Amino acid sequence: MPKKQLINCHAHVFTGNFVPPFLAKTIVPWPLYYLIYTPMVVGLVKLFFKIKHGIRYSDKIHKLWIVRFWKFLKKVFLRIKFWVLGHYLVRIPFRLVVFWISAIAVIYLVEFVALILKVDEFANKYFTLIQDWLQEHYLYFDLEDFYRIIWIVAVLLIIKSSRKPILFVLKGVFPAIKKVFSSSFLDLMQRYYLLGRFATTYKTQKGIAERAVHQLPKDSGMVILPMDMEFMKAGKTSASMRQREIAKKYQGQPIGQDLNDSYKYQMLELWDFVKDENGDGPKDRYHPFLFLDPRRIKEEGKKFFDWEWDTLEDENGQKIRRIKPKEGCFVHTYMEDCRFSGFKIYPALGYHCFDEYLLPIWRYAAENQIPIMAHCIMGTIYYRGTIKNDWHYHPAFLDYDGENPKVLPETKNVDFQWNFTHPLNYLCLLEPDLFKRTLEAVKENDKSRAQDAFLVAPDSKQKEFDYSLLQNLKICLAHYGGEEEWIRYMEQDRTAYSQRLMRDPLEGIKFMENANGDFSWYKLNEVWNDADWYSIISSLMIRYPNVYADLSYILSKESVYPLIKYTLEKNEELSQVCEKYLLERDIHERGTPLIGKNKLRSRVLFGTDFYVVRNHKSDKNLFVDLKTLLGDEDFDLIAKENPEHYLARSFK
Repeated sequence: MPKKQLINCHAHVFTGNFVPPFLAKTIVPWPLYYLIYTPMVVGLVKLFFKIKHGIRYSDKIHKLWIVRFWKFLKKVFLRIKFWVLGHYLVRIPFRLVVFWISAIAVIYLVEFVALILKVDEFANKYFTLIQDWLQEHYLYFDLEDFYRIIWIVAVLLIIKSSRKPILFVLKGVFPAIKKVFSSSFLDLMQRYYLLGRFATTYKTQKGIAERAVHQLPKDSGMVILPMDMEFMKAGKTSASMRQREIAKKYQGQPIGQDLNDSYKYQMLELWDFVKDENGDGPKDRYHPFLFLDPRRIKEEGKKFFDWEWDTLEDENGQKIRRIKPKEGCFVHTYMEDCRFSGFKIYPALGYHCFDEYLLPIWRYAAENQIPIMAHCIMGTIYYRGTIKNDWHYHPAFLDYDGENPKVLPETKNVDFQWNFTHPLNYLCLLEPDLFKRTLEAVKENDKSRAQDAFLVAPDSKQKEFDYSLLQNLKICLAHYGGEEEWIRYMEQDRTAYSQRLMRDPLEGIKFMENANGDFSWYKLNEVWNDADWYSIISSLMIRYPNVYADLSYILSKESVYPLIKYTLEKNEELSQVCEKYLLERDIHERGTPLIGKNKLRSRVLFGTDFYVVRNHKSDKNLFVDLKTLLGDEDFDLIAKENPEHYLARSFK
């Protein structure tokens, strides 16, 4: 039996030029967000890392006169230091002088910190006494701010032993900074830092991808998730010179046509390094996904996605009709010709998972077992434009009264992403009755052909629809809702919905049924507003055949580790269905006998969210931490067995 591949099911490798220039929009007031220009901020970070690493590794840097002069000064200082330390009588005065110079630097720094933090009078009184005593003995200089900064920086660079106390004082400023700036602004700065850090060392997606996969054991693989941020209203992105050079290799080929924006260049560059030697598909270690934004599909029309009916015969000889992408359209090129592994969506960018321009693609995905990766966490990347009036009403859900559309009261962009990202939105695809409402509600025009894609008999004059076609849709809700929702689940002891997994692990939350078993809009609204996302997502995984969730990003939060371990517990009856599971030849049917917690543990996927998670831990660190926590059996389940099922698409 071949050894199963370890797969990181969630990784990003896009470079800084694919990120819009005004990410600070809605986080920083207008017009100040124009000053926090993405290329500029990322460029400064890149410059920092170039200087930091370039002095060590670059021959060109070493030839610069200023670097040579700095190295000369360093040698002179070291020689003085070695001579002083070798003479006992000089050593003690020398150390006293070094201590005094460092102490003055700390005092200067404390004065800056005291000004920012507004130190209380009691502490300031004693600090002033120390300053006065030093000044009386000619040991303190009341310099201008500019020269004080130079003094502090010089001590940091030259006197190694003084770095710890200075850095200790600087850390005292960070809590104050966090109070002044919003958490979303600090998260954005971290994102800029990561973009600059990886863009400095790796100018292409290939370099970043290799960095990620090499942090896992040999022959491991990873799912690569691109991003299309053109429609989030934060400015336009552009392709780099290197990406344009790669595109020249594909001139005259279908994949090299209509390269009219950076997203197309991103996808082409991705294909260029993941393809195998024959160009038949990706290399074994890479599982690239195709990013979908319904606004792009609407804008580009049939060039992006066009479809036709395909007639096949099932095992019993019965004719069945499916939809398939037409040759030459963007989706056909990447999903059929290049054999990409799945689709990626990011609803927080300003759309719902059931947008009419996505629905025909979802039928194609369901019929071919193509996996979908859906962002499902409140984060830093979200729609930055003006919230439209009609967005304040859910397109498919009714309110508590069951008569009027469900009101979505959020007004700030950072809060409104909740409505696009909410895991209950996927009921609009998975539940036939709700899908019927959705299909009728989202139709704007005939361009999407959304309704035509679900006709029972396309040639018949009488239009009859099959609303059950998406019940088996294979969806992974990325990040499992996020750390905050996992904490909500653990802390809530008064909300009934957070107890359902404990009381009824076989079914979890019944999203739409009241106590009598009848459909209830009141119940659905209560779950939307009150239930934590851990409970909702876990219940979706238990109740529907192909709903998954990955542990990406939240793996960096140790607070969730006990619940991860608990989530992967077995039911007692697992041994009874294990034999059927192993004997089932169709990989898509293996999970059918599993129920309850056994079903839940079969739908959890290992993922890290490289490189977005790098500010917290490296992928190697996350891998070792999780494997140590879970042990070989459970880790292999979520990193090898479950990903194999999730990624097993059928080519027909």
